[in-house]
Amino acid sequence: MRISARILTALVLLAAFAGCRKDDVLPVQYSALLTDWNGEGTPAELPRGMAVGIISPGPIKIPNIRSTVSGRELIPDATYYWAPREKALVSFWAYAPYNPSRAGFPIDVSVREDQRTEEGFAASDFISSLAVAKRPRVVPFVLEHRLSKLVVNVIPTAESGDVTALTLRGVLRRGTIPEMDAALSNVGDEGPVGALATAKNRFSAIVMPAETALSLLLTTSRGKTFLCTFPSPTAFQAGKVTTLTVNLSDATVTTGNVTFQIGISDWSDGGNLPFL
Repeated sequence: MRISARILTALVLLAAFAGCRKDDVLPVQYSALLTDWNGEGTPAELPRGMAVGIISPGPIKIPNIRSTVSGRELIPDATYYWAPREKALVSFWAYAPYNPSRAGFPIDVSVREDQRTEEGFAASDFISSLAVAKRPRVVPFVLEHRLSKLVVNVIPTAESGDVTALTLRGVLRRGTIPEMDAALSNVGDEGPVGALATAKNRFSAIVMPAETALSLLLTTSRGKTFLCTFPSPTAFQAGKVTTLTVNLSDATVTTGNVTFQIGISDWSDGGNLPFL
């Protein structure tokens, strides 16, 4: 059976075109880990099923797509493609918890006034990562905590009773990330934040990384109220945990005279992030 030169040429061109399209049309793929300081600083996997937002200003122009964690991969709800023969580095930004109302930068970040529930505490956390990659490599996100975590340990007395509620006063609750490679700025909105009880006489809250003139309002099981005002502003750091140990042995009701200790450490979740 003989094939004409014209048909043979068409088949060759079609095969070449198909091969070119297969090579040019490549979906962008993503991986994600969390910087979880467990004593070694080893990145950990994010919880399976967690939602992560992805943004890229260009040339791919990803406005704010939702993706889902699967092992070390992020599976996007919508597929975007590398530009054909693109050789330049492209910047991508990932964050959580995912907010479908976001549409690029600037990004407004805030903590909940009421963090007394696990839902309110989780919604106040914020992790993100800037990654730079080029075609056809996988975009490698390593997310980090961008806010600060406060842990308060209270040492009660027999007279005071156990602490049943803790409210932070003078907390800064809002800030802005102007660009994907920028730090949090325009921090403000001073006000109270109710902390989450994580154990007996132990509380946690997410706060903005800023210097704050902090005070604590404590309510005890014996119906007493203690207002603990610290003599100097406390500098909360991004991605760090500030631990306060408050001793009520010398405290007087609704006034100061409280002894306390402050410690700062890296933020460790033990691979257990509360939001999905």
